[in-house]
Amino acid sequence: MRRSRLFFVIPALIALLIIGPGVAESFFLGSIKYAVIDLERIEAEAKGFARFREERGRLQKEFEDFREQVLAEHARAIKELAKEFTEKTAGGEDGREQPLLNREYTRRAEELASEAQEKLDRKQKEIQKLIEEKEKAARNELEAIVKKVAEKKRVKTILLKQHVINGGRDLTDDILKEWNKQLAKQEKEEAKQVKEKK
Repeated sequence: MRRSRLFFVIPALIALLIIGPGVAESFFLGSIKYAVIDLERIEAEAKGFARFREERGRLQKEFEDFREQVLAEHARAIKELAKEFTEKTAGGEDGREQPLLNREYTRRAEELASEAQEKLDRKQKEIQKLIEEKEKAARNELEAIVKKVAEKKRVKTILLKQHVINGGRDLTDDILKEWNKQLAKQEKEEAKQVKEKK
């Protein structure tokens, strides 16, 4: 008997969860207190994130150029070391010094490789830190814009559209417009400052 009641109660609860927000929204249409944003769309379309992607690409290219330069320097140093080793071994020295020369060559080659790797690691950390700072700045700008739009629209809570089944006012377009307007204003101010410096 108890099992048969649960059989009817559970689907009713599920139905309420699915249609409940829509019914509540239509009943209290004037008092919507939450809205949704499509974060994926904002990241794809917002000029603020486009700037970040451009900057990230530039920094990654800078690292690749640096990497090529370090590897070229390393290759030249190894080539010089090999030439030096060849000259020492061709000098007619007796066979007893050959193992010492081999160990010395190996040690110096490992030092050169270690130095090159340290340079690359340092530069990569530096670039990664800059990328993280730029991303954080873009996210902080987005957060400020979301707060501004939410206050303007008198919304108490913002949810991600991907996590909401039904209901909520979509503020994505408003956020994109506001952010682009703010960026255009910043660009005008920067251009004005550049003109004043000339």
